[in-house]
Amino acid sequence: MRVDTLLIEIGTEELPSSYMPYLEKDLQVRFQEWLQAECWEFARCGVSITPRRLVFRVDSLSENQQKQPEWIKGPPLRAALTADNQQTPALKGFLNRCRTEQYEIRNLDNGQYVFGLSQPENQTAQLFFSQNFPKFILKYPFEKQMRWEKYQFIRPIKWVLSLYGSESIPMILLDTESRSVSRLLQGQAEIPVQSVEAYDDMIQQNGILLSGQSRESAIRSHFTSESCPPRSSVVTENASRTEVPVVVEAIFPEKFIQLPGEVIETVLSSQMKCFPMYKDSGNQLTNHFRFVMNGY
Repeated sequence: MRVDTLLIEIGTEELPSSYMPYLEKDLQVRFQEWLQAECWEFARCGVSITPRRLVFRVDSLSENQQKQPEWIKGPPLRAALTADNQQTPALKGFLNRCRTEQYEIRNLDNGQYVFGLSQPENQTAQLFFSQNFPKFILKYPFEKQMRWEKYQFIRPIKWVLSLYGSESIPMILLDTESRSVSRLLQGQAEIPVQSVEAYDDMIQQNGILLSGQSRESAIRSHFTSESCPPRSSVVTENASRTEVPVVVEAIFPEKFIQLPGEVIETVLSSQMKCFPMYKDSGNQLTNHFRFVMNGY
């Protein structure tokens, strides 16, 4: 049985940064539960979110669903068979719906009933996700949605990339049809993508960090020698605003260091989402600070 990697990337306008950490975790849980409920076998699945893309990935996904036959309750015996044990239209219709000819009669508390051994239709990955993934994501209860024209979603959709290994999966989300392209940072041109492997190479070569946790770790790595660690809320905010977080050091005029420290920290941290810098003791502010750029 063939297995391969499924990748679906939804490119959007800028997502609300304060909502992204929760959204990434909750979508991960719901996506996995949905895959399991639909009887897909896979090694791992994950959801990663950047300010302008939602990325769904399933590693070692089976080519077909793995639904198993099950016994389904059908019509009562008196409606299923004639006096001479011939199948009635009711029984024939029930067996046709179950995609089977195998049935048995069972005694229940309220009488005898026919049970059919239902043979499920296991769809291919290409067909299932083409038809059903749009329903899954469009039904997700986003807390912060936008309305435009006749549509409603977390933000307007700019592109959709959908792949199973090196095969493109046709898919339409609202008014956007999937194509074998992705995008890098804001304002850059489209990039052709013909396979999941090519997508991974593109992301890695351009320094894009797909998960919020990886972006937070990249930001924190610039503060390992600091006596005063960066404020966690500011790290998370910057990770939710960037795809390629680049930490840069800057200065402000030294005369302003005479202002109360609380004022400087409030302006830098709360308003500008920057990181104040302190002297070695960690108690005295300097006129140096760090901020996070989205790429070079």
